[in-house]
Formats: sequence, C-alpha cells, structure tokens
Amino acid sequence: MTKYLYNNFTLKERFLFIINSFLIFSFIIFFSNHIIFPWPFPYIIFLTIFCQIIFTMVDFYNLKFKITAFQILIRFTISFVVLSSVVILSSYLSILSISPSIYLFTLTLVLIPPAIRSIYSISINRFDLYDRVVIVGKYSHSSTNFAKNIILNSSSIYKLLNIIEVNEELDQNKAVINTLLEKKVKKIILALDDRRGIFPSSFLLEAKMQGIEVTDFNDLYEDVTGKIAVEKIRPSYLIFSNGFKVTPFKKIMKRLFDIIFSLLLLIITLPVCLITALLIKIDSKGPIIYKQLRVGKGGKEYYLFKFRSMHNNVESKSGPVWAKENDPRVTMVGAIIRKLRIDEIPQVLNVLKGDMSFVGPRPERPHFVNELKNQIPYYTQRLVVKPGITGWAAVKYKYGSSIEDAIEKMQYDLYYIKHLSLFLDLSIIFHTIKVVTTGKGL
Repeated sequence: MTKYLYNNFTLKERFLFIINSFLIFSFIIFFSNHIIFPWPFPYIIFLTIFCQIIFTMVDFYNLKFKITAFQILIRFTISFVVLSSVVILSSYLSILSISPSIYLFTLTLVLIPPAIRSIYSISINRFDLYDRVVIVGKYSHSSTNFAKNIILNSSSIYKLLNIIEVNEELDQNKAVINTLLEKKVKKIILALDDRRGIFPSSFLLEAKMQGIEVTDFNDLYEDVTGKIAVEKIRPSYLIFSNGFKVTPFKKIMKRLFDIIFSLLLLIITLPVCLITALLIKIDSKGPIIYKQLRVGKGGKEYYLFKFRSMHNNVESKSGPVWAKENDPRVTMVGAIIRKLRIDEIPQVLNVLKGDMSFVGPRPERPHFVNELKNQIPYYTQRLVVKPGITGWAAVKYKYGSSIEDAIEKMQYDLYYIKHLSLFLDLSIIFHTIKVVTTGKGL
C-alpha cells in the first residue's frame, strides 16, 4: 500500500500526506491524554493509519483535479461516518474508553485534511507555487488543444506558461531551452497527434539533459482524468508503460477480497433483499431474480443474476437494446432499486461462483460485445480480468446507453486494469458508497 501511495502521489501530494499524518497523530495523542483516558499506543498508530487510508480513498490528497465545496462536503461526511463507526466499534470491543466527546473528536479529526487543503490552495495561488509547464505540439492537432484544456480546466497542480509550436527550426533553437530554464519550467508535455517527420528529438533531449521533465500527453491525461485515451494511444504505449501486472499473489489476494466482501454484503443486505423480493413480486408479474447472459474473463459467457427491475420479457420482440436513464421498460420498484443499486446485490452469487469479481469492469452482453469490439480500440483488453459488481467506470461515469458512452467507460476500465490493486479496489468501494448515498446510481 505504501508503494502504491509513493508511486501515485506527486511531490506536493506527498508533502500534504506527511503534514496531515503528523497533525492527525499529534491530535489523537493530545485528545487521548487530555480529554479522556489515555488510549493504548498501538491503537493510536492504527487509528492514524486508518484515517490516512480513508482520507486517501476519498481523494482529500488528490491535487490533480479541482475540487468543489460540495465535493468536500461529501468527502467530509463519508470520512466522519466511517471513522465514527470504527471508534464506536472499538469501544464495544473494550479497546478504548468512550464518551460523548468522541463525536467532537471525530468531527475535529476529519476537519484536518480539508483545512490543510484549503491552506494549500490559498498558498499556491498567493505565492505562485504551481508546477510550470509548457506544451510542445501543433495548434492544428487535437492532442495539443486537449492537453491545454485539461491543464486550464481540471488540474490544480500545473500552470501553463506557453504552447511551443513544433517546426523545423525548433531542434536548432537553443534560445528556447534557455528561456524555459529562466522561467523555471518544470515539465514539457509532448502533445502531437502524429509524430512522424516532426518529432523534435534534439530539443526534447536537450531539455531532458537540462533537468526539465519530459512527459507524453497520454500520461498527463491519465494522471489528471483517471482514464486512458483509447482513441489516441498507440499499442506501444500499452506495451512499454508501467502497470498491467497481475501477479499470482495479486490473484490470490483479490479472490480472498472478493469472497470476504461478497459474504459481508450478503449478510448486511439480507433484510433489504427480502423486502426487495416481496416488493418486486407485488409490483409486477415475473420472476424475482432475473438471469441474463454476459461475457466474462477471456470471453467466457455466464449467466448474471440481478433483481428484476424491468417488466417481464420486454425484449422478446425488440431483441437486445441499450438500457438508458428513465427507461420506460423499468417498473416502479425497479426504478428505485436501480437508483440505489440494490438490483446488483444478487451478483454476489456470481462472485462466489467465480464468474465475477467484486470490483472490475462491468460485464456486457454478447450482442453488445461483438458490436463494440469492432468499434472501440482495445475493447477486448477489458476481458483480461473478471467483470465486477462495481468498478472504476461505474463510479466515475453515468449510466451508459450508447457507443459514445461505451468508449468513455472503456477509458476508465483500461485505467483500472493498468493500476489494478487491492487499494484501488477499496477506493472504488468507498466511491460506490458515495455514489449510492448521493443518489446517482447506475
């Protein structure tokens, strides 16, 4: 987990992480010694680590994108609920003494990350502490304009100083390098749709030797958006980039993770499932559990289980049709359980059978897979892992009902496969809780 944080945090994000770790640890010790009875030191260490895991999962330390006041409120609420639950559970297990002031403690604790982030945002604007970058490209290329828009509209790390137009003189123009050094440019982003015949190798090599970081547009896009631009990348990018490593140990740990979380979900939601089954039976004719053919890992087909949310046999005449928001085929009860994702709960049976994982790309039907693999680059690569009940695309993007939506979700799926880890799976589960509690649904 530490390796994951180190590799995925920028220098500024690591600095915020370390500062917050010190403040959280100090506050817990102060509260323990001065407000209530002293807590065991191992528990203080555990609580500090647990806090940082939660705050990282809800993206308090992610400076790669701008964050709104509403998003901060959502992250604050989730952190408060989870940490309060852990502290209260600890009291029942007699790990620590509990008192009403524990809620004030938790409230103050979860205020630390947004407060530090606010101070960071004020400081970075006041003292111009942004990472200064330039784009090397051509105004006529979509990648150049795309990179410009990402930096200007999404990132809270970079400050775009200029766009350097690629031409025949650039490789021989030493003055440009000197100007970049004078302006303390930290990074050059190469953003060209096609590099053949115009790749400024000498210029980029000289910049690299002078200590300026040189990165590809695809890396910027991936870092800031959390997805991979499938329509712009070349096969070499996937072949030579870091990631896409699924070791035997990862497979074993992911399987244990799937079984544990599936059983927990099944036990916790059992009363909800019983009530849902009764309401479905009262609401409309047809089976309670709906069985549908889907494509799993390696293209293997299997039957997926869901609570029925549509009228029975709605596709008997039309054949497979994209589901969409406000779908007229959905029943009254179905609209509610789809919104809250309750209809997905029976898929824990697929996970326990081994057809699915708890987290992964959402499974598609054979008809759509055959259609999409001919229209979306690298689409079959999403079949190298098991599909999931929830996934990176499911929590980052709206309900898909078109080819365009499938392309967008594929970009998130490819990012997930590249960075697959238990930590990312846990982060997705927390994002799923956030999506469900805010009523966004699938």
